[in-house]
Amino acid sequence: MFKWPAAGVALALAVAPPVHAQGADPTLDGKPASAWLKDLAGQDDDAHEKAATVLATAGKSAVPALIKALQNGRNATLRERAAEVLGLIGEDAKAAVPELIRVLKDKNTDVRAAAAAALGGIGPEAKAAVPDLIKMLKNADDAQREHAAAGLGGIGPDAKDAVPELIRALKDDDDPDLREAAARALGGIGPDAKDAVPDLIKALGDESEDVRAAAAEGLGGIGPDAKAAVDPLIKALGDKKSAEVREAAAAALGEMGEAAAVKPLAGALKNDKAADVRTAAADALGELGAAVKDADSAAPAAPALADVMTKVAVPALADALTKDKEAEVRSAVAAALGAIGPDAKDAVPSLIKALEDKESEVRVSAVEALGEIGPEAKAAVTALKKLQEDKDAQDAVKETLEKITGEKADGK
Repeated sequence: MFKWPAAGVALALAVAPPVHAQGADPTLDGKPASAWLKDLAGQDDDAHEKAATVLATAGKSAVPALIKALQNGRNATLRERAAEVLGLIGEDAKAAVPELIRVLKDKNTDVRAAAAAALGGIGPEAKAAVPDLIKMLKNADDAQREHAAAGLGGIGPDAKDAVPELIRALKDDDDPDLREAAARALGGIGPDAKDAVPDLIKALGDESEDVRAAAAEGLGGIGPDAKAAVDPLIKALGDKKSAEVREAAAAALGEMGEAAAVKPLAGALKNDKAADVRTAAADALGELGAAVKDADSAAPAAPALADVMTKVAVPALADALTKDKEAEVRSAVAAALGAIGPDAKDAVPSLIKALEDKESEVRVSAVEALGEIGPEAKAAVTALKKLQEDKDAQDAVKETLEKITGEKADGK
């Protein structure tokens, strides 16, 4: 199946071309939608990638034309690619859901698979497709089952009726791609998939690293209801064969709200050789810090988590902020300290030092973190004022000084 280049589509979605309504054939970026559909189905790679980008960027305006393309019984390539673009449009393509459900029965395998994936891209607005996707997951060939699982995961909690069948797919010994898709789909469904936790824990030991990573993601998506997975996830954080698994395990641990995760995450932040894993560990510590701020102080786990965050996480983050060689990691560390908030006050000296970082993303993150710490960061005021002319950081500096001092920039 053709895969549209994500970077190109994302860029185009940020800068939408003009749309001029003309009934069912609007003008998009200077050409009628019908002309773009012709390019979409063509053999010229550059032309159909451009067409996909323009149609996806047009969003709701392109949906009627794309629905019409799904109804073209003579051109399977057009039907497949039209479905893929509808998935890229997302919830604004909800009017296409009935037609996509019909296309789940298309005679062409690739078209059916693209329709299933597109329904997941549309998300909760496609919940009417859940029964048909469950049927596909049960009965179709392996490639279709994988896409059916992905579609169900994209629909989210409204696909909870699919959990038993997704658990069965997770146990499929013959198809690692299906196991991977099922694990991710269970995470997409969230807490309503908690019955899958034992099987997802088992999948952390799968021979396929993609399945192991997906299992960790699935457990993270289920969240605190998967707290039985904390120890297995800590073990996965040490997976020697796969940085992808370690990264996914770190992210999942951040969703559990458990104090036991803090020390292993701090260790990964300091020692893991992969920058993506260190970044995920920092993000996870930030998630746990935010959980402390948001938690009911009477909750059983709250005091223990707050204590270990102050004693272990904050020093580890402060150390990484000044020592890690990767700007991506340092920026994530500063953001994590901001997520912890006033309890990260002991990291203020490190954040002040980070205000001089050569990378603007780190400086901005440090400024914002100091603002989240608030009045406890008053020692940073002088250093912050020196950054008022920094074009990258000046807006954040203004807001942070107001949070720390309680005074508006105009002195009021």
